[in-house]
Amino acid sequence: MQDVSPDKAALLLSVIGVTNTIGRVLTGKISDNPKVNSLLMNNVCVLLSGICVIMIPFCESSYAFFTVAAFFGFFVSGYISLTSIILVDLLGLDNLTNAFGLLILFRGAASIVGAPLAGTASVFLLNWVFTEISIKSEIVLTGGLVCQESQLTQVSKTTCLLV
Repeated sequence: MQDVSPDKAALLLSVIGVTNTIGRVLTGKISDNPKVNSLLMNNVCVLLSGICVIMIPFCESSYAFFTVAAFFGFFVSGYISLTSIILVDLLGLDNLTNAFGLLILFRGAASIVGAPLAGTASVFLLNWVFTEISIKSEIVLTGGLVCQESQLTQVSKTTCLLV
């Protein structure tokens, strides 16, 4: 589906917002359980939101767009809402402000650099679909590798302390 009207685009953003709000409440509720590994839950959310992003070029109808948008909004909520919980789990409450500030700094830098790099790659490769899929699959790969890593090793507080 190539042509999306401005009304449908606004509705897609609303769907993402509503499902994101529901997802934040649910991930917060689930992560309150002491048996739940917040880091693993975050990594699964990153993996699933990456899969949703990869699915966008394959959406042929407005129903497909709305479905992908709903799942994306829900899954990306865990990535956002679990950030401070994971930082406290890994680094302690005393280091939360410094860790959160540094994390936001690097997330912002990645956001600034990411879009121009993706545009440059699509110009040089002369194929935006290949570029989009390869870049978006890196999100899935990262989420999957980090999920595997968090299952294989336990992160100790002594190795993650910020100075």
